[in-house]
Amino acid sequence: MENKYFKVASFDELNAAQKRRCDIQISNDLIARSMPGSLIVLLLWICVASLVFMKDTGGEATPWLVSFSIAFIFAVGLRSYFLYLAKQNIEQTKICRFYITMGLFSSCLTWGIMAACSYLQTPLLAHQDLILFATIGLSAGGALSFSLSRFYVYIYVLCMMVPILLVEFFIAEQLIIDKVSIVIVYIVALLWVTINPSREYMQACISNLQLEEMSNTDGLTGVRNRRYFDFQLEEELQRAQRTNGSVALLIIDIDHFKDVNDEHGHIAGDACLIEVANCLQKSVKRISDTVARYGGEEFAIIIANTDDAHCLNLAEQIRHSIESISVCVKDVPVPLTISIGASQCRVSDAICDAEKLLISADSALYDAKDQGRNRVCNRIISPPSSKAV
Repeated sequence: MENKYFKVASFDELNAAQKRRCDIQISNDLIARSMPGSLIVLLLWICVASLVFMKDTGGEATPWLVSFSIAFIFAVGLRSYFLYLAKQNIEQTKICRFYITMGLFSSCLTWGIMAACSYLQTPLLAHQDLILFATIGLSAGGALSFSLSRFYVYIYVLCMMVPILLVEFFIAEQLIIDKVSIVIVYIVALLWVTINPSREYMQACISNLQLEEMSNTDGLTGVRNRRYFDFQLEEELQRAQRTNGSVALLIIDIDHFKDVNDEHGHIAGDACLIEVANCLQKSVKRISDTVARYGGEEFAIIIANTDDAHCLNLAEQIRHSIESISVCVKDVPVPLTISIGASQCRVSDAICDAEKLLISADSALYDAKDQGRNRVCNRIISPPSSKAV
């Protein structure tokens, strides 16, 4: 039964930022599911090779077992390396998925070639049933494990099973109808039964994303809430530590907002908050900049990797934009102005944390209020040996 208050969107209905987060989540899950699969492939081959070796009294299969053992070790090692590269490029979806694909392709195709050799005139022919049984089991487990993405289900199943069909149809002297039929039916069945899990995973991924967005969004204004702001400020400071970058913070307070509520009512006050939030959202151009409702009539903007001049120019642009907002209550315009406290720190030059940045911006905001409001004041967190500006 569909909840009238919450509808799961389709992937195409998500905005660019949401699609990117969804893609990153899918990539993380693919990597997490692929890593144990590498060991399972190797362990299953050890079991198969051991059984073949014990039954091979003449020793004819030993060179083949050794060759494929080396091939599997190389393929699993290559897959692990590609997964490492995928994790390093997790935020670049196309590159990340390329590495995941190559890693999966290398190990699955190696197994598929080994299985196909058991349908040729080789020492593995006598162990055809055992290898086919292991191949079917491995492909079934892999298909379900990678059912979150139809593309990877196709890669896993087809790379393992299709080499058998190619050998039977184009190379083998005699077509084994019953086993070929089993392989074809199994391929079709695996591709069919993973349709619903793939769809359900995507719906769950989007649903979780939407719920997370709701929990991080202010219900009235539609901008980020205080919870998200606190988390994102720490994230940006940590990123600045890694990249030797900078972080700027604007704290914005609507001037005389209590008078607006007292004179025009809380409905008018809410309308003013919404208009201010919309104006702030339009003022920031970069996807990395965060606009949040800090509390009551206060808002905050986190700006990463910017210089002091750009930060102050943006603050002045916002101040002028708010002055031009026209909110009317019963055809009576409600004038709006804001005071802004700005603070910046470059991590390489100063010991900077969230508390210091907030205290500095808050102090600048009080400076703006003390100087008559409707203005921008600035504080820079300087190295310990220097005084604050």
